[in-house]
Amino acid sequence: MREKMRPIISKLSHLLEIATSLIIIAAVSMGIFHMAVYIFTNGDVDQSKFETFFANIMSMVVGLEFVKMLVRQTPAAVLDVLLFAVARQIIIYHHSALDNLVGVIAVAGLFAIRKYLFVVTFGICEKDKRKAMEDSQMHEELHPSAPNEGPDHPV
Repeated sequence: MREKMRPIISKLSHLLEIATSLIIIAAVSMGIFHMAVYIFTNGDVDQSKFETFFANIMSMVVGLEFVKMLVRQTPAAVLDVLLFAVARQIIIYHHSALDNLVGVIAVAGLFAIRKYLFVVTFGICEKDKRKAMEDSQMHEELHPSAPNEGPDHPV
């Protein structure tokens, strides 16, 4: 009985993830539309209105990254969402210098995790490993890292 339910539950959770993604995309699309209307109808944008506008835009970006995380379901997608969320927190909210320092350390930690601790195929089933490797190679082509260390490349 348990083995028969597993594929059904997996399929249902996948469909719910897709439905959630569509709802988030619809909400972000409506938000973008409302922000565009706001920009073009209000000629006088002061500092507080701009900060609110910017906070809303950054929230939409985090929402879109969250959708990509639901679709891709890779560790890289999770790191991207965390990076955008922490960056949004640092940029939008101006609390104290200590809060900003903690945020910057968090971003540096996320970059360090991506650079030194990231395993492309972590938690991915065998059939998806090839796709993850292709995505990783594409990422490396788009964002080349430092030259490889080795006998030909002194440290």
